Amino acid sequence: MVLVTVIIASFNRGRLLEETLKSIRDQRSKLRYEVLIADNMSTDCTMDVVSSFCSLPIVLIRERDSGMYSAIAKGIRRSSGEYICYINCGDVFDPYFFAAIDNANKSRPGEWYVGLPTSRYEDYTTSFIRSDFCTSSRLIMMGYHNGRHDHFLQQESIFWHKRFNKEIDLERLASFRLAGDAYIWLNFARVAEPVQLGISISGYTHHANPLSSNIQLYKQEFDSLYASNRSIPILLLVLSAAKKSITFLDKWVTKAIQRVAR
Repeated sequence: MVLVTVIIASFNRGRLLEETLKSIRDQRSKLRYEVLIADNMSTDCTMDVVSSFCSLPIVLIRERDSGMYSAIAKGIRRSSGEYICYINCGDVFDPYFFAAIDNANKSRPGEWYVGLPTSRYEDYTTSFIRSDFCTSSRLIMMGYHNGRHDHFLQQESIFWHKRFNKEIDLERLASFRLAGDAYIWLNFARVAEPVQLGISISGYTHHANPLSSNIQLYKQEFDSLYASNRSIPILLLVLSAAKKSITFLDKWVTKAIQRVAR
């Protein structure tokens, strides 16, 4: 049985895809998995890169699509794993990502799981890990993780049991350009609490990418999901502002100490 399906949407990002596939190849776990690459007829080195990883259980879906979430919807439809996740070309899994899935399946099977938000520089060194991260289905349904009150949930650090696939309207998912991830998490939150792993398992890597840089379009699509939802309580906003202030002060003090130390 395939325990994990990893979905990768691909379009002319061959060199970045190579780094992602390396992180899958180097996993410190022997569980069975498949990699579904939904490629939008790339014309760069993508096919050469895929061929160079012939030892991996790759399923290539090479056909035209209407965008990233159209490709991901195809991957979900074709997945055969007990658990599903997806990752962008250029982002990488931590070496124990599969081990974390295996452990979660043994301790809390059949749920959806969230790792700590992690950000990396272009050379893949870690810029930060949000060790104070916490969320709940209620916070997600309020739209709290909107980039203003708190960070967006990181798609690279989330995986789910296949039973949650029925909560996703794949046709609607395919219509999103950027905020399809928020649509998925909102649907999951309506039926179950996320299991928080409390560790970093993957992360967002800062590459030059016109999609990820279009934050305004992402926010527009995100806000459209919550147009009819109730507002976020004032107390929660106050606590969020206080948390940001403390984080800013902590960074400022750290930098001041470093300047003095020089």
